[in-house]
Amino acid sequence: MFSRIKQAFITNASVILALTVFVLSLGISELAVETYQQKLQDKAWQEAVTATQHIQETLQLKFSDTLKSQVLRQYIFAVNGKVDPLALEAIMAGMIIDSKILRDIGIAPNNQITYIYPLAGNEKALGLRYEEIPSQWPMVEHTIKEQQAHLAGPLQLVEGTSALIYLNPVFLKDGSYWGMISKVINTNDFLDFIQFEKGVPELKVALRNNEGEGAIGNSGTFYGDESLFNGKGVRVNIAVPGGHWELIVKPIDLLPEALLSYYYVAIMLSFC
Repeated sequence: MFSRIKQAFITNASVILALTVFVLSLGISELAVETYQQKLQDKAWQEAVTATQHIQETLQLKFSDTLKSQVLRQYIFAVNGKVDPLALEAIMAGMIIDSKILRDIGIAPNNQITYIYPLAGNEKALGLRYEEIPSQWPMVEHTIKEQQAHLAGPLQLVEGTSALIYLNPVFLKDGSYWGMISKVINTNDFLDFIQFEKGVPELKVALRNNEGEGAIGNSGTFYGDESLFNGKGVRVNIAVPGGHWELIVKPIDLLPEALLSYYYVAIMLSFC
């Protein structure tokens, strides 16, 4: 009888020990997973911060390289609006050659598009008045009123595509309004670098105009998923002529639930 009691005690002790080891293993496994997941999250958020800073810097550099030239405006001002078409064409051709993202340049004395370079592919726009282009006139009118350059869009073009448009009003020596210079920027060429940004395959990125509800020229989110702005992410405002954009970068889901389950099992088996 004593031996049976002893055997039962040993059996119960073994069960209790096994259960204890199992519970401890489960706790250690959970702690290991949580630690690993936190490590991944910390690394991902740091990459998001780094990517955000680099995207912001690259965009501002692109703005500077593309929009800083005031040669056309200075020329028109110097000749008091009495322009030479050949001189205009030479200046515009040089600007297009020097830029990697300018699609075309238009000049609209008294808001009528009279000069375009290159003309090929833009024939539909030649001769149009901005007042006749519903998608562009509100921003043009606003730019004239404010007497300062604006980056609008992406806006729908007469040719049927969309693009960013840098609008630069020209005023003469007597303060009178002469007309509008427009630089059309291919949106895809301007933003394509984002997908090649280091770490972006593991990040979600979105850009939007952030002028406030009902703002002139505001087209909302124009790159990435608009829903990203509803949650947590690394956010930064980017100054553009006449306004600003909002950039958000967010890590993708790091460890899906199914993968976490496999990870738990793998750690627990290591204790067996």
